[in-house]
Amino acid sequence: MEFHKGSVLGPILFLIYINDIDVSVACKVLKFADDTKIYKVVNSQEDIESFRNDLKNLVKWSVDWQMLFNTDKCKIIHISHSANYIFPTLCTLNMHVLHLLGVCS
Repeated sequence: MEFHKGSVLGPILFLIYINDIDVSVACKVLKFADDTKIYKVVNSQEDIESFRNDLKNLVKWSVDWQMLFNTDKCKIIHISHSANYIFPTLCTLNMHVLHLLGVCS
């Protein structure tokens, strides 16, 4: 199905198509056009595992709906008031290592 550039129907159908992306994740999800962000407060190893599990669920969703994420554009940013952060530098999305952009304090 194709829509002309500038069509109102195309973006609406796309939003309906991706509307259930956040059903299987515990993280907060922000959706804007074709951009998706997930975020979570991480205070423990369990929070890290929950975040990783959400990434796995997003990959499953993307495979099921045949809308794979562009893993080259997927990044992690860590924001903290403390220099002693516990978030690992290694998380993967569809076997692609997500790079930690930096730590802000």
